[in-house]
Amino acid sequence: MDAEAMVGSPMYDAYVRAAPRPEDWPRFIAKVRQLLTAEAYDWAQDVVAITAPTLIVIGDADSIRLAHAVELFGLLGGGKSDGDALGLPPSQLAVLAGTTHSSVLFRTDLLLPIIVPFLDNGLSPSDSEVLKD
Repeated sequence: MDAEAMVGSPMYDAYVRAAPRPEDWPRFIAKVRQLLTAEAYDWAQDVVAITAPTLIVIGDADSIRLAHAVELFGLLGGGKSDGDALGLPPSQLAVLAGTTHSSVLFRTDLLLPIIVPFLDNGLSPSDSEVLKD
């Protein structure tokens, strides 16, 4: 991550809009770089403990390895059985085409058709009616 090279990126634009001191951009990137190069954190134990249905969203050009997202999805019960015969797990994995890590949130064209049904899936019909009012 190079602070100067990232000027004009979606991450830079979001930082400048939200930061109390936009001139600290190089310092922020240095801290992010330090975080990313720190010793890897094993999330397996924490992910396995999640009991709520979980939607993992990743871009196909993400800085997070797709294999890692698939591994996390497996820890949540996904990708292990024939969904047609045994039913679907409560968690889902979505890979967004033509999407990077920093552009995921800007891909509402791809996110809305995934997120809304995922959220609606866990609601009873009466709950869904309440939310529409």
